[in-house]
Amino acid sequence: MTAVRLLLICVVLVIPVGGQARRSKTKVTAAPVQAVTKVAVLELGALGLSSAMRNNLELLVRNSINTISGFRVTAPIDVQMALREPRNKEISECGGGPDCAVQIGKLVGADLVVFGTISTIGEAFSLNLRVMDVATGREMAREKSRISGTRDLLIPEVRLATFKLVAPEKIRGALLIEIDVAGVEIEIDGRQVGVTPLDKPVDELTPGPHVVVLKRPGFSDSQQEFVIKPFETAKLKLELDKPKN
Repeated sequence: MTAVRLLLICVVLVIPVGGQARRSKTKVTAAPVQAVTKVAVLELGALGLSSAMRNNLELLVRNSINTISGFRVTAPIDVQMALREPRNKEISECGGGPDCAVQIGKLVGADLVVFGTISTIGEAFSLNLRVMDVATGREMAREKSRISGTRDLLIPEVRLATFKLVAPEKIRGALLIEIDVAGVEIEIDGRQVGVTPLDKPVDELTPGPHVVVLKRPGFSDSQQEFVIKPFETAKLKLELDKPKN
């Protein structure tokens, strides 16, 4: 029993200094807390759309905002419960518009308020979304667009409009490069992005035109233009130019 106790003491204690055991201390550094912008999305006005379709589009707006780092959408039930309070009856009957949106935003503690309308006539859709700064009462942005075709076209358009409203700088796309040769240096707009074979698409590309350049020792440089669309992955099948003489 004595031998077991001595062994345990040796394991637990560190080398004594000045007659006392030293305990190691680990300093824990707290991660910085990212500021969160709270967004209230109000019920969208709908003309020519079913209530189910309107609800789906509102959900798409909320989900799109929630995917953006640094933003959080106020739960719709919290907005509804606040407006049902008897003391908030005047705000609940304010009738819509920017001033009304700001009042509701203050009521639920939001920083931004998104509201607007979606209407349809036949196969033509009209989207009008606005975002208000609750603290200043000013309109920060407005997005209007018209779409012709099936209702499925509304989904990417609503998502794009939502990003343009609250975080236009985070609208990005990607490029998938297909090439059969290994060891090719890939540059996009003068910036090296990797060497083939690439294990994933090149992401974080801004929408619009770009230029990709292929470089490999013994071959002439080759380049090609391509266009990135918001939230889409473009595909390019590339070939090297003929070897240098």
